[in-house]
Amino acid sequence: MNAANLNQCWAGLIMEELARNGVRHVYIAPGSRSTPLVVAAVQHQKMSVMTHYDERGAAFAALGSGRMGNTAAILCTSGTAVANCFPAVAEARQAAIPLVVISADRPLELHNCGANQTMPQQGIFGVHVRADLALPCPTHDVPWEDLLTQLDTLVAAAGTPGKGGPVHLNCMFREPLLADVGQDAVSDPNTAAIRQWRASTAPFTDQAASSRGLSEAHQAEIVAVVRGAERGLLLAGRLYTEKERDAVLRLARRLQWPLFADITSGCRRCGDGIQLISSHDVLLRSENCRAAYSPDVILHLGDTFVSKALLTYLEAMRPVYMQLLERGEVRDPAHRVTHRYHVDIPTGCEQLNTALDEVSPCTVSAAPLSEADRRVQQGISERIDADRQFAGIHVVDAVNSFCDDSSLLFVGNSMPVRILDAICSHCAAFPVHANRGVSGIDGNIATLVGMAHAADRPAVAILGDVTTLHDMNSLGLLTHIKTSLILVVINNGGGGIFSMLPIAKYPELLGPYFVNRHEWRFASVADMFALPYCAVTSKAEMNNALEKAAAEGGPAIIEAIVDETDADQFRMLLRDAVAMTDRLF
Repeated sequence: MNAANLNQCWAGLIMEELARNGVRHVYIAPGSRSTPLVVAAVQHQKMSVMTHYDERGAAFAALGSGRMGNTAAILCTSGTAVANCFPAVAEARQAAIPLVVISADRPLELHNCGANQTMPQQGIFGVHVRADLALPCPTHDVPWEDLLTQLDTLVAAAGTPGKGGPVHLNCMFREPLLADVGQDAVSDPNTAAIRQWRASTAPFTDQAASSRGLSEAHQAEIVAVVRGAERGLLLAGRLYTEKERDAVLRLARRLQWPLFADITSGCRRCGDGIQLISSHDVLLRSENCRAAYSPDVILHLGDTFVSKALLTYLEAMRPVYMQLLERGEVRDPAHRVTHRYHVDIPTGCEQLNTALDEVSPCTVSAAPLSEADRRVQQGISERIDADRQFAGIHVVDAVNSFCDDSSLLFVGNSMPVRILDAICSHCAAFPVHANRGVSGIDGNIATLVGMAHAADRPAVAILGDVTTLHDMNSLGLLTHIKTSLILVVINNGGGGIFSMLPIAKYPELLGPYFVNRHEWRFASVADMFALPYCAVTSKAEMNNALEKAAAEGGPAIIEAIVDETDADQFRMLLRDAVAMTDRLF
């Protein structure tokens, strides 16, 4: 049987086994060497296929799907196409999001000889992937059972959101890539194992996942520390599922400790009975507040935080610091965790809820902290309402008020995620998503599209102008989305975040080498991609544009044109809120 038939046979096996393992979305960046895999994906009845001309965008779209719990694959050809997947791989690795990268490759005889579009691809992602599998050119010498088992192992390593990551499958193919019409197909090996596999819909090798709980000794250890706490503090870092959030909130109600909840935790929608301190990022900028409540015990549930003020706060103390975390690695940038437990968050929280049937109250009251939080929230809200100059804070506030339970909200890095974390005491959307693994500005539009495609829900994104410019290629992906998808771009004419960093002390360097001032608008870009577009310059126009875009459905771009001093307004808001906090302690 010739190579072309074997190419199609192996490609079909790969797609079938990926589908049986739950990979149902494939984002294809077209190329020649990947032809057998593309044809197999398109012909598979359970695969949803989306094509995009840019490998970087396609990879981030696959990552977005993985964020929603739908492990997806990016399928690309050989050469630099594979390298363009690297940013998404790095984000998936650091954010613990499942992602399957499938790259086609040239056969061994075309390597190291100057052959076109050929470079070393095996192991290209190095430590950034959880597993990789390099397949030889299809051959009769490799039993189907071996191929299927290795594919099952690879996909299992991708895991689930919060405890997963990227994996890489590299597939060599010889020409001819496809068999001619009328050529006989490769017949199944007549083995009992393959006959049984064909008759089922399950993977060849079942890779059952287990939910790890706390041992009895660890439960007793945590309970003893909690009951002896004088000043307890509960931290809810990034969480990935509603089940995790609900378990964390049930434990928060039991403990009655102050809760600092990250914007990506979902725990700012907590209801009554919880001591939520939603303005922690603002309060902890106050030296008086930091001195007034210094915990002796911290219980940290989940991943890391957006807030740098919280990190500084943690670095200045040495409490008993216990962290419950899904992923089996260190997530402690302050290097203050004294007890780390790698457990399933819902399981661990429920175990502690049961064990902590009676909790001794902390002897130091957190009432002043709660009152300061209430006053600061009120002050921020009044400031946003009173400010007449249209700024990013008004855009973020408007989007947050617009979203509801049905919405997906994605927030870009640099300014938008920091504004949302600082000013929004209550998040209407759940969960709030952001690419905070490596916190890059690349692939943000594509990530949003992958999320919307996988979840089939209305979606909204708040991105900065530079972030949008960086991923303009991915606007082509929006044409595949049929549900409401609103891309809100805050255009302040450059990288506003730099005016809040130490380099701002050097204006001769700040403008030309960091901010990169521009006067570009996105109307012509929207026109090129045939996307509905609206420019807004006031709070009222912003609200009207959101309602109109939602009513019309489909993708749309809203460009919020704000002054280049936009970041200064946010900085002044923080300054005034910190001054108020200082007076309250």
